[in-house]
Amino acid sequence: MKISDIKDIKAIVWDLEQTLYPYDEAFQKESRKALARTILELGIEMTGQEAFDYAEAAYPMRTIKRLVNDFDVDFEEGFYTYYNNLDPLFLNPSQSFTQGLNNSKVAHGLLTNANRNWTDKALYALGLEAVFDVKNIVSIDDMNGASKSNDTAPYQMICTMLDIDTKNSVMVDDKTKNLYQAKKLGMMTVLITGGDKNPDTSHADFIFDTAEEFLHKFNQVRNMSVQAKPSYNKPKLK
Repeated sequence: MKISDIKDIKAIVWDLEQTLYPYDEAFQKESRKALARTILELGIEMTGQEAFDYAEAAYPMRTIKRLVNDFDVDFEEGFYTYYNNLDPLFLNPSQSFTQGLNNSKVAHGLLTNANRNWTDKALYALGLEAVFDVKNIVSIDDMNGASKSNDTAPYQMICTMLDIDTKNSVMVDDKTKNLYQAKKLGMMTVLITGGDKNPDTSHADFIFDTAEEFLHKFNQVRNMSVQAKPSYNKPKLK
């Protein structure tokens, strides 16, 4: 697949976590605090420091799964408690990225394994609430038990909401297992590596370090294709 093929794309479907924002140091700090509060709220017998030490900063869901195994915590309860405790303070809006989204002249959808409450808070903190229409967001709450990792249904769902054929859309995600599901429906796939030097790229058509880098290239190629189209002057009426 060539980068010029994006001229046929009519919609971009974005992942949220590690795509529209990175799991950087600021995220890890707030995530660890949220996990520690979650552990205490779940009634697990730990001190605040012990809960903080138990939490894995960069992998919140891994910590929730450990709680399930170590303390028989209900995963769904841990999942929602964590997101309710996560403070969007660490998120920083990018004016250039927002402008790029508005200038892209395609539809934008969001497909995320986060819950709707966190998704809404994150989009607001990123200054993107006006870009993603509420009708064009699919969160874990909307997937009816399906998963981005092993089911094509969420991808079909978001494309249907966007009223776009899957073959005219692109999925932008940080996980190749998610791109595999999108690719089965004919979606173009873009992997966001976050600077990882050895990413699994097996199901990615294109690879970029950040979502903003991809969007810049997308708009650049689209603008070039528009400029390259021949123009025909209408005959003047006599």
